[in-house]
Amino acid sequence: MSASREITLECPSCKVSQTMTVYGSINATQNPELRAELLEGKINIFQCKQCDGKSFVDTNFIYHDMRQELLVMYQPWRAVEEEQFLLQFDRKGNMKIPKGYDKPPDKGAYTLNPHIVFGMDELVRFIMFRELLHAQETELH
Repeated sequence: MSASREITLECPSCKVSQTMTVYGSINATQNPELRAELLEGKINIFQCKQCDGKSFVDTNFIYHDMRQELLVMYQPWRAVEEEQFLLQFDRKGNMKIPKGYDKPPDKGAYTLNPHIVFGMDELVRFIMFRELLHAQETELH
């Protein structure tokens, strides 16, 4: 399921406040229209109605495609300065599974090891890369 919330932001250019929708996650399988908006660079972009200025809303974001078994997490780079964030990973960058956590069935195991990115452009390129691989595999079979 995709998750969003309404927030009020002040335009960095003209200082006018307005409300916008910010996404914390997109499920591309359930909401393909949001996938398209993400790939077009329209998700979490503040566009001022007064001066037309644009800026990116730098917030955690998860992209989930159940068909491709793909989970990609965007984290603002400042997250690496937080010990709690770093403690979630082993030294190879894999997420640690909390003790007592029930392992999901094999079908959902990919959710335990999301691909972490620190730039939304990197997230979009990785999604496109995986989609190309998926399409190539489909053509071969």
